[in-house]
Amino acid sequence: QRILWLSRVLDQDNVHFIGAAYRKGMAPLHQIHFTQRSTPQNYTTIVQRLLALLDHFDIPAAMKNQFFLNHALRCPPQLSTTLYLAFSFHRQGLAPSFRIDYAEVPREGIAEEHRLADAPISRIDYLGMRYFPDRPTLPAFHFQLK
Repeated sequence: QRILWLSRVLDQDNVHFIGAAYRKGMAPLHQIHFTQRSTPQNYTTIVQRLLALLDHFDIPAAMKNQFFLNHALRCPPQLSTTLYLAFSFHRQGLAPSFRIDYAEVPREGIAEEHRLADAPISRIDYLGMRYFPDRPTLPAFHFQLK
């Protein structure tokens, strides 16, 4: 039911893809990914959908403020880009966090901000921000090495 709720909030009729992580001695952890195409014309609608997710996952006000800063930096209103939203679930249900992956992130500034300036990175494909109700936002990177 929660996955159906997610699809309604995100106005999605389909799932972008589903993945799974199999770890020794642990139950499989599955991920479901939705996409959101952000354009200057629908920017406000996309932000409202993301805020509904933050509310649903009980993300505190301070983290919501951080979301606005992160989102404005990674996905400014004038940019047309695709956001990837990742939700983890297991036998007990949906995990109490979610990740927003931003594509087309310039290496400049991001690498320095996250202490990757000296890393042999040729390109950052995605920068993900995972939001939790009870701990700080956690960045995740998908990058190409030189």
